[in-house]
Amino acid sequence: GTSNWDLATSVAVVSGQETPNINFSLSAGGSISGNVSDGTDPIANIWVWADVYDCCGGGNGAESDTTGAYTINGLATGDYRVQVWAMDLGLVGEFYNNTNSWDLANRVTVTAGNTTPNINFTLGSGGSISGTVIDGNGNPVPNVSIWAETFVCCNGGNGAMTELDGTYTVSGLAPGSYRVEAFAQELGFVVEFYNDVTDWESATIVTVTSGADAPNINFVLSAGGSISGRVIADSDALGVAGAWVWAETQGCCSGNGAPTNPDGTYTIFGLEPGQYIVSVDAAAHGLAGEFYNNTLDWTAATLVTVISGADAPNIDFSLGGGGTITGKVTQADGVTAIANAFVFAEPDWEGGAEFEAKTAIDGTYEMIGLAPGPYIIGAAGQGFALEFYNETNDFELAQIVNVAPDAITGDVNFTLDPGGAITGAVTDGSAPILYAQDIFAWPTSKPFVPGVEPVAETTSMDGSYELFGLPVGDYYVFTMGSEDGYAFEFYGDTTDITLATVVTVVAGQVTPNIDFALALGGTISGSVKKSDGITPVPGMGVIAIDAGSGIMMGMTEAEFDGSYMLKGLPAGSYVAFTEDFQGLGYIREYYDNVAVEGSATSVAVTVGPDTTGINFTLDIGP
Repeated sequence: GTSNWDLATSVAVVSGQETPNINFSLSAGGSISGNVSDGTDPIANIWVWADVYDCCGGGNGAESDTTGAYTINGLATGDYRVQVWAMDLGLVGEFYNNTNSWDLANRVTVTAGNTTPNINFTLGSGGSISGTVIDGNGNPVPNVSIWAETFVCCNGGNGAMTELDGTYTVSGLAPGSYRVEAFAQELGFVVEFYNDVTDWESATIVTVTSGADAPNINFVLSAGGSISGRVIADSDALGVAGAWVWAETQGCCSGNGAPTNPDGTYTIFGLEPGQYIVSVDAAAHGLAGEFYNNTLDWTAATLVTVISGADAPNIDFSLGGGGTITGKVTQADGVTAIANAFVFAEPDWEGGAEFEAKTAIDGTYEMIGLAPGPYIIGAAGQGFALEFYNETNDFELAQIVNVAPDAITGDVNFTLDPGGAITGAVTDGSAPILYAQDIFAWPTSKPFVPGVEPVAETTSMDGSYELFGLPVGDYYVFTMGSEDGYAFEFYGDTTDITLATVVTVVAGQVTPNIDFALALGGTISGSVKKSDGITPVPGMGVIAIDAGSGIMMGMTEAEFDGSYMLKGLPAGSYVAFTEDFQGLGYIREYYDNVAVEGSATSVAVTVGPDTTGINFTLDIGP
């Protein structure tokens, strides 16, 4: 009796028996209708799709007829995003009403038994990107997936496959700037962005104009290495089919993965040369995942070295039975079930994997395949405040739940109170800041330690944000310095917490218009290397705190060559130091080469020029 996949009742099947009376009583659906044209002529045989507005199921689609008309039938009552695809015709696809952005799509409301008319589309001519893909020997590479994505991420792109001669054309692109990626890891090649880089941030902009082609966006692919092995179960030493094995670069965050075969074997192709952390997830089989070699701790994983054109074999896993957590999520009365609530289990040790589940229509949930150990469990539902077990909104006060192998930890229940929300927009004073800005809320009742993760939300395509599921109370709302260079700021247009405007959250209500108009900040840059002053330490955290207040204003990680840049710092004086996020054993170091904050050399930052040469050489601790 539900159109929601997440709320469906599971049906148990027993060998040799029939499960009867799985009956359906169908309700009349509603419809959406409209026309598709190019502004002059109708467009026939175009696919129009209506997707449930809050994502990602329960929709339907239809093709336009010779007059450009379409009707989508059988839709459940609710709100939808309606999209038309016409890229193969060289036209720009769009969402209703006249946008390329999922986030900016208008709500189209459907009522059972009725038709919502005049959801019309007028499609413009798109541009295209073309080129050729070859290997290091100059041979064309067919069947390579090419993807062009809007440069600011993550809407309005399209893709294509290379032909036998290695050529491709990506059509139907809206005018604008794009990143272009060649993806052929399954063919044994390293992922590459135009022009000849493997780093998403280093990609060269490709400009597309309406009705024109951007030619010669060519790729020369490098051969990657591979990792192979086998996954078995401790209980019977048999191979585990369908487990997922993932290899991630030590410094985060690129890599590739592969499912295991019926005999438990796997091979991960197309890996860039370097060192990788390899993990396996077999929770669907009730088995506890782990990192190579036989550890639950990401920081203790044995690194696997990959060489171009070669395989790193025998990266094997033998998995023990995982634990299970079950419980129920209800409203504050302890009776009324909350369906579709989000429940998560966060390991209370460094480097463990997080698990998550959604509640069924009766509010119950189950998480299986958890690695043994202590966990912090949390739950949140639409319109309800985030709560940690047992009945606290404070992460630090959560009661630890211990999970044992092959055992069920039951009655981890939640009674959620109504929560409130904060909404607003982030601009540079005129134009919205898209995607790249994180917004945080911090309770005024707690000491301000923004290095501890508060509630956070990244801005959308239009610069808007929403912080929901907040417990009632007063908050500091702020934004950290961003990779786009915008500076730290508290709501109230200040970097001084004593001058910040406090935002009050009320149960069941939205506190709107908590807006930011951000200015660009300054930067600190340098390198992080081992004590030899030569060997880089990729992934090492670098943090800048205000020298007066001690508030963290920026944080980043060192690149593969050890270089880093802290962006978005307000003008002022800072203490800069390293933080060993990966648990590799390095001693925290303050600039300039001291172990105590009080002895640190302050770093002056001004807006505009980079404060460079702030280097660190790290020692391993005892």
